[in-house]
Amino acid sequence: MPPAKVPDDWRAAHVLAPARIRLAPGSELVGYEEPGLLRTLEEGFAEFLNSQNITSLDIPALRSQDRIVSQLFGRFLYSQGYAGIVFESGIPPGGACVALFEGRAWLQAAGPERPLTKSLATLRTVCGEFGLALS
Repeated sequence: MPPAKVPDDWRAAHVLAPARIRLAPGSELVGYEEPGLLRTLEEGFAEFLNSQNITSLDIPALRSQDRIVSQLFGRFLYSQGYAGIVFESGIPPGGACVALFEGRAWLQAAGPERPLTKSLATLRTVCGEFGLALS
C-alpha cells in the first residue's frame, strides 16, 4: 500500500514555527510517567479505576483510546497547580510530548516561521517517521 500523501495545498496553508515553552512564575511541568505520580494517582482514584476495570495504573491505561482516565488525571493535575504534563510520544517512540494548561504555560516564538517546502529537511524527516509522502 502506498504511503499517505501530504498535499501541496495543506503545506501551503501551514508553516513550521519554532517555539519555546514558557511557564507562569512558580509553575512547573509534571512527568506523567513518573512512577511516584502513577502510584499517587492509583491510590487516590482506586474506586474510579476499579469501576473502569483497571487493576494497576500503567502507561497503557493512560494511553488507551478511552480518554476518560487521562482527562480525569489532567483535571486533577491542573487542580494541583501544575502548568502542564510531559509524556512520551508513541510516534516516534522515545520522543517527548507536552500538554500545556491554559493560563499557566504558553508557547513563545523562538525564530522565524518557515514554509513547508519539499526541500525542508525537518518536514522530510517527520514525513518519514509517520510513513507519509510529499505530493
